[in-house]
This record gives sequence, C-alpha cells and structure tokens, in this order.
Amino acid sequence: MVHPCSAFMHFECMFELDCDSEVILHVSADQRFELYGNHRLIGIGPDRSDVDHWSFHSYRLKLNRGRHRLSARVDYLSEAMPLAQMTHKPGFICLSEDGPVDLTTGSAPWRVYRDERITLRHFANLSYHVVGPGYCIDGRTPTGSWCEPVVARAPINSLKDGTIRSGWKLHPTPLPEQMHARLNAGRIRMVSPGDARQVLHETDEADTRAWQRLISGDEPLTIEPACVLSALWDLERYACCFTEAILSGGRDAEISVLWDESCYEHNHDGVIKAKRAKGNRNDIEHKHFLGFGDTFISNGEADQCFRAPWWRAGRYVMITVTTRAEPLTIENIKLQQTRYPFENEGSFHSDDTELAPVERICAQGILMNAHETFIDCPFYEQLNYTGDSRVQMLASYVMNTDTHLQKRCIELFDWSRAINGFVLERYPSTPYQMSCTFGLLWISMLRDFAWWRRDDEFVKQMLAGVRGMLEEVRRHLGEQTLLNALPGWSFIDWVPEWDTGYAPGGEGISAVNNLLLLTVLKDACDLEREFGNPHLFAYHRELYVRLAGAIFDTFWCPQRGMFADDVAQVHFSEHAQSLAILCGAFDAEVVAQCGNAVSAGSGLSKATVYFAYYVHEALSFLGKGAELLPRFARWKVLDKMGFKTPIEQPEPSRSDCHGFASHPLFHMHATLAGIRPDAPGFRAVRIAPQVGPLREIHCRSPHPDGVIAVQYAAQDCVDVVSIDLPRQLDGILAWRGTEYPLAGGSQSFTFDRQEYDTSISGE
Repeated sequence: MVHPCSAFMHFECMFELDCDSEVILHVSADQRFELYGNHRLIGIGPDRSDVDHWSFHSYRLKLNRGRHRLSARVDYLSEAMPLAQMTHKPGFICLSEDGPVDLTTGSAPWRVYRDERITLRHFANLSYHVVGPGYCIDGRTPTGSWCEPVVARAPINSLKDGTIRSGWKLHPTPLPEQMHARLNAGRIRMVSPGDARQVLHETDEADTRAWQRLISGDEPLTIEPACVLSALWDLERYACCFTEAILSGGRDAEISVLWDESCYEHNHDGVIKAKRAKGNRNDIEHKHFLGFGDTFISNGEADQCFRAPWWRAGRYVMITVTTRAEPLTIENIKLQQTRYPFENEGSFHSDDTELAPVERICAQGILMNAHETFIDCPFYEQLNYTGDSRVQMLASYVMNTDTHLQKRCIELFDWSRAINGFVLERYPSTPYQMSCTFGLLWISMLRDFAWWRRDDEFVKQMLAGVRGMLEEVRRHLGEQTLLNALPGWSFIDWVPEWDTGYAPGGEGISAVNNLLLLTVLKDACDLEREFGNPHLFAYHRELYVRLAGAIFDTFWCPQRGMFADDVAQVHFSEHAQSLAILCGAFDAEVVAQCGNAVSAGSGLSKATVYFAYYVHEALSFLGKGAELLPRFARWKVLDKMGFKTPIEQPEPSRSDCHGFASHPLFHMHATLAGIRPDAPGFRAVRIAPQVGPLREIHCRSPHPDGVIAVQYAAQDCVDVVSIDLPRQLDGILAWRGTEYPLAGGSQSFTFDRQEYDTSISGE
C-alpha cells in the first residue's frame, strides 16, 4: 500500500522453478496495473468498474525450469484522475493458485519501489479534456530504493451478523484481454527546426526519409546536439495506442510525443480560427497543432525504455526533440494499439459507391470506442454514456457476435442505480452525472440485447433493475400522468436553437421527454411479456396507455398534423415526431402525419448526429428507408473531408471520433438490407429490404447461429432477392406489402416489378 496521493509503484517478485510448471495468478490493483513476466507484458487492468464490483484478472502462465521475475507497475492518480476512473485507495494484490511456488502478495517475497521519475503534465488548451493527465518521465531522476511493501490484513467479514465492510468487492472480469499490437502505419508529413506546432507545412519526401525509416522500425535516428526538431506523423487512420520510446545517449534531451485528432485552422493573422475550426482533416498546410501527450527525458545511457502509463488517441502525432550538449539517438518509437479485441465481421456493399467509405468510417468509429467499456470518444472523455452506448451496441450487433462488452456495459449501468434509483447518465464515473432521459434508454438497451443476442438468463437478471427504475419514474408523474421536471440534465440532442441539449419544456413538461418515456415503456412491456411477469406486463401496459392519452391530449396539434414539443404548442421537432412513430401508441393516421412531417421537414427543429439514429429508425418503421440515403449525406461527405471516423456533431465538431455517430452502419444492415430479429434471442428473422433507388445490395450480418446473407439485384423488369440463413433459423421476407416464409439455408425470390408476380426457388 502507498499513501493516497498520485504515485507510480514498481513491484517485483523473484522465484525459481525446479521443473517446467504452470502457474495461475489472480491480479488486481487500484487504480491500474501492468503485469510482466520476465520483462514481457502479460496483461493490463483492472477493467474499469466501481469499488463494489472491482475487477480482478486471471492468468495461466506456462513457465520453464529456472529463475523468473514477476513484476507489476501500479499507477495511482489523485489529482487529474480520469473521470471514467473510480477508486477506493491505492493497492495491489496478486494471488497464486495451487502452483508449485507461492507468489501471493503478503506471503511471497515481493518488494516495491516508488518511481519518482514520473510527474504529471496538464493541458489547458483542449475543450473538456477529462481522460487524465499527460506524463513526463525523467530518466535522470533516481527511481527510489527497493523495500518491503506494507501489507494490509483486513479482518474476515462476519457471516453471522451480516456486516459488509467498505472497500473493494472483487469480481472476475468478464472481458478478454484488450488488444496489444504494434502499429506500423502512416507517414511523416513535416520535419521542421524548432517547435513547429504554430504553423505547419508539408515537407519534401527527401527531408522526411530518415524519420520515415524510424517510425517504420527500419533504423534508428540520431539528432545532433543543441537542436530542436519537430516531426509531424500522420497515421493516415484513427488509432488508440500506448506510446513507447527507446533512447540512447543525449543526456538531458527531451522528446515530446503529442497526439491530436486533427490540426486547426488559422486566420490570416495567425490566430486560431473560431472554436474548433479544423477544415479538411487531410490538410496540414498553415494549420496549428494543439495536442496532448507525454514527454521523455534522457539520462544519457544506452537503450532507455520509456512507456507512457496510459494510451492516447487520434490521427496526428507531433514528435518534438530538444537536445542539449550531446546527440540523442532514438533507437525506436513504437505505438502499441489497444482496444477491445473484436473486428467487423459483417459487410455491406451496394451500387451507391459513396456508402462504402461510410461503412468503413462507421465501423472504425465503433472499434475505436470499444475498450473496457463502450466509450463516447477516445480523445476527450473515454466515458460510458447510456445514450451513446445504446446506439453503439446496436451498430456492434451487425459487426460481431461477441456479447461480453455489451453485457458488461448493461450491468455497469444497472449497478449505477444505487445512487438514486435511476440509471446514471454515465458509469463508471467520478463525479456522478445524472440524466434521466439518458438513463431511461438503459431499458431500451436491454431490450435491444434481448432480441439481437441470446442470453435469456442475463436478461432476466436485469429485470429487477428495469422494475426498480420504472417505479422511481412513477414518482415523477404529475396529476395528468405526464413527466414533470426530472432530476439532473434532461439531455436530448445538441440542437443549436435548444438550450444546452434540453428539448423545449425539458426543464418542466416536455413532449419529447414524455414520448421518450412512452417508447421506453413499450420496450419494458416487451421484456416483461417475454422474460418476466404477466402481472407486471399488465402494470406497465396500463401506464403506457394512460401516458399515451395524456401526451395526445396535451401535445397533439391537429392544425399542423404533428406533436408539439411544449404545452403551449409553439415548438415542433423531428425528435417528437420520430418518438411518436416509434412508441407504437398512436393510430395509423396520426403516425402517418408525423411521418409526413419528418419527410417534409419544414418548421421542425432538426436532429443532429446523435438523435438522427431515432429519426432514421422512425423512417425505417414507416417503410421510408429510401429517405435514409439523402440523410446519409452528412456521413458521405466525411471521407471527402479526410475523416477516418464519424464526428460528434455538425461542424465545427469538437470530437472527430464519436461512437454514437456510427449508426448508419446499423441501418445499412437493418433497414436497407432489412435484416432484423423477429423474436427474442434472434430465434427468428424478418428481412424487409428498403432498397429505394439502390439497384444492388450485398449484405452479410452476423447472427448467434452463423451469418445471414442478403443479396438484392434489379435486373431488367425483375427484382431478385437471394437469402442465405443459418440452418436452424427461419423467418419472413417482407417485400412490397407481402410476406413470404423463409427457412434455414439458401433461397431465391424473383419479383416482376410490373405485375408483382412471384416465383420462388430454394434448396
């Protein structure tokens, strides 16, 4: 144990084996550990959680006969702690299980020293940047002396009186180890004397060649004495990486490695343009680099190894070297990728060639925002938000069948209810943040999981949380059965004319908030009907019907044929109409009018990037999937503007990589190709392609039993739809208002576009 202030500790245990053996270790720390065996990385953790569900990691090591070194670096931050990090107090634990040698902390010969080389750096030039500090690692500073660690021996909890003591409650992590793979990518765009962050410029290839060989790992680079030199590394992709460097010589030399998503534009007088203006992300000429990252200082020795304690994110890396009296040799500079270890195993192709980069950009957005939780953005926050993660999970379902990360996020939010009954807006988080409008979406998140993936027992375990939160919601209903002012931030969307993300009336009685609750109640009814209690289904259904009536009586504007946002019926939005369509509570004529209002768009506040998911879903529900293609225009322009991942909001966007903005990927599979579950656990499928002007679609979507493949081709006067299902899966093809049965295996349908005749062949 160390004192409760920021500290970086190194633990070590030397041991010897007299034969080849297998060792099982269980390891955790507060806040972070990196575990090494014989100087090789074994694993990183613990996966972020709260103190009552603290993660430990288990490793099975196969070791040869001989002497071995087990070591761990343990980092603890008190100031500048990441908002996503929770903590109890500093600590490290290792338990060896039934092995040939005892490696358990408290009994094995562990020793520890405090690494005094690391200090914290703060960057005030970035907007709401809460991922933690930058680090300066000074190789000249003595590391500290080895000593015996202080062992804390807590008394065993009494089983008789039920006492539960404060502190960590250790749980095995449900996640696989995060990816660790070297990234060799990109090119050096600029090499310039001095600290060149103020004005960037392209450099000729001949002047960048030595730096290019360095980042490719081909040969070291030596920087002459008394020199300041900057190099801008364009990864040509978005990446999340630990930064490592090996330095030789050059005592007192500093190497700064800063990351950013994009470079910023200047005005003609050299001042940075209006907030966050970045322009085309491929361009660097005459731009400005802000950046965030770490600094390494050489002690003059050979082969000094530096590794930043936390990973960085972005596309551009600025390396600035400052040498003193001696030349410095950069032996190597490595970027070690890290993220959740799943890939995009789905695919979507069509004759609209502009959709291909949209698919690629959106898939990369999901991958870059999948780590120990789903996160909103890698560069600025790294936080697991309910509304964000709900949309990201839906996109992940058309990419891969892995469910560990989705279940992890669902249970994390469930644990957050202990604060005041509502699921928190983000979790884990210090400090807590409350948004009931985001928290309600946890119920929809669970309903999505229950239909798209197959784990009935897990869904049943979560139902207590659904019931508890809906009971809390009922306390906030007024006499007219409408939600009144909600605790916290009733965020809906970053609409420019709205105040801080609130819909009109959002701090009192809001149609959007009430329609959101109505949509969530529909999902809760589905969950109770399929997995829960019929009496609770009826209980929720009764509220659903009452609330629908109150919403219609208060907010429906017959003169305009749509729902108003506010009681005074002054404000109208895509948001209210879309939720009115999705909630399933209103008759066909009302729903059609809402759909027509969204299609026409006049006089409505428009959804931005996040809430556009719900607008697209409403259009899909109405069979207006063809309207998605023009609405994808804001994503189609991203590739032309140099983006590698989707953005947080319309320009000027703060974040260039926001997971919730990847939802077009979901609608390519679920709306354009039309692949959706038609029963819980995806035990049946409904395929209802909404092809619009597209003449060709090839879609492969992962399914718990295999892969669903859908092909569509417009040939002369006929449409051909070919479908391949896992053998045990059946379902329905919906085409032009008619349904056709599907069975496992391959089948093909030919439709005459003029006569609507059908011929079917199968195998």
